[in-house]
Order: sequence, then structure tokens, then C-alpha cells
Amino acid sequence: MPLLVRKIEKGKWHSNKALHVADIRADAITKCMRTSSDSLSTWQIDLNSKIGIFEDDTRNKINDKALAGINEAVLALATGPSQRRIDAFDIVLLEPKELENGNLEVVQKDGITLVGDLKKTHHDIVNLTYAKLGIMAKFISREVYENNQVRRSRLQIIKTLINAIQAGRLDLHSLHENIQKAIIKSCDEINISLDISHGKQPRAMNTPLITIPPSRPKKKGSFFHKLVQAIKSFRNN
Repeated sequence: MPLLVRKIEKGKWHSNKALHVADIRADAITKCMRTSSDSLSTWQIDLNSKIGIFEDDTRNKINDKALAGINEAVLALATGPSQRRIDAFDIVLLEPKELENGNLEVVQKDGITLVGDLKKTHHDIVNLTYAKLGIMAKFISREVYENNQVRRSRLQIIKTLINAIQAGRLDLHSLHENIQKAIIKSCDEINISLDISHGKQPRAMNTPLITIPPSRPKKKGSFFHKLVQAIKSFRNN
């Protein structure tokens, strides 16, 4: 059964094994397990087991198949409606069968992401109670203790976004202004040519997403200059 991905902040969890729910830090519960309608959001990936995900004992390198699946969940998480910037984050991989054995209910529910083909990979853990939230916390705590969580750096996340834009799955202009800036800056730094003509149409065809006052000089090579030139090139094509 495909694994589920949940975003967490590793630093909120104990590095030693918490034998009882009472040992788990309050911040871990309130920051990493905030519910909505008694549900927790997860994303399903095309990976059936956690066995063999890491290529060596250092757990610094993930095998290609696992990485492809993980990046799909990262893409969904990084393109949610509340995303205003890109920061590194950690994820844990959860076994649906194990959750069910813990009396936790998992149901498919379309997720909110700017990448349309990922919406149906979203699953909620539903009907959570105080007791069930504790069970869920134990699962996450164990994964952190066993060092099974995966960390994606800011640059790795940006590269995942760039790949989605180049593949026509994500529209650059639909992202928050801060994220657009980060993507274009990273493209310059790592020498990647970003062809936005493969994406969807901009939100407003007659106005750039980032408006520039007429009096503001547009220096050659600046972010604003590059963005305006990219949009002009997009319209001409």
C-alpha cells in the first residue's frame, strides 16, 4: 500500500525514544499536528515500503525511486495555498496499514495544491480524538527517533518547483511573489534556463503579477527586469 507523507519540524520532537505519549513535547503536538475538522493532511506517494529508501547507513542519500516519490509530496506541500516563502522542512513516511491497525481512519480527499495532477494523491487522517492524536504522535515520534524522517533543503525544494514549471505542471505566475523571486534568483545562481512558455497562461494577460511603478528604474540584470522580459517573451510566443 502506498506510503503517506506528513510534514513536520524535526526540532520539535525528542531525539530520544518517547515511551509514553506524555513524554512528547507540547510543541510537537501543537506545531506539527494541528488539525482541521478533526483531520490531519497527508500526501500519498508511489512507494510501498520504507525499506531500502536510504542507500547507506548515514541516511544522507535516498535512492532514485524513493526520491521521485518524495519529491511529488514535496511539490504538493510547497504549492499549497498558504505558501508565501520557501524554507527547508522535514517529512515522515507513514504506513497506511499501520495507521489502520492503530484505529486511525485514512480517506482520500482532494488536496489544495497548484499542481492539478497531485490533488487526488491527498489523504486525510480523519475523525481524530484526543486519544487518536496521541497514537498518531507516537507513530511520528518513533520515525524521528529511528531517524527515518527525510529533510529537503530550500534549494532542493526550489529545484523541485523548477522541474515542475519546466514540465508544464506548474505555472510560475500562480506562485506567491516571494517564491517567484526565489526561483528566478536560483535559476541565475545554478545556471538553469527557465522556460515559462511551457506553463499555463499568466493570471492576468495584460498585467504582470509583480507590478513595477513607472518611475522605478529597471536595471539590466535585476529580478524585475528579467521577470518583465520573460513575460514579454511569453506573450510574443
